[in-house]
Parts: sequence; C-alpha cells; structure tokens
Amino acid sequence: MKLYRSLVDIEPLLHKPVRQMSLGQRTLSDILAAFLTGLFL
Repeated sequence: MKLYRSLVDIEPLLHKPVRQMSLGQRTLSDILAAFLTGLFL
C-alpha cells in the first residue's frame, strides 16, 4: 500500500464516498483495487 500511496496521491480518496468521486478517481480506485487483489491471491 505504501508503494501505491507514493506513486499516486491516493490518501485523499481513502475515506471519500464513491458517490462523491469523479470518474477518473473511481477508475484509479478500481485499478488500484485490482492490483491489491492480485497481490493477495
């Protein structure tokens, strides 16, 4: 998670409701979630 925080400014999005995110923010969150899911499989 530290790697993703350093690559992308994800900190402000961690506690933001999905309804309030822009399309780009949601896409970025989905991509990061896919990477994280792949790490734990």
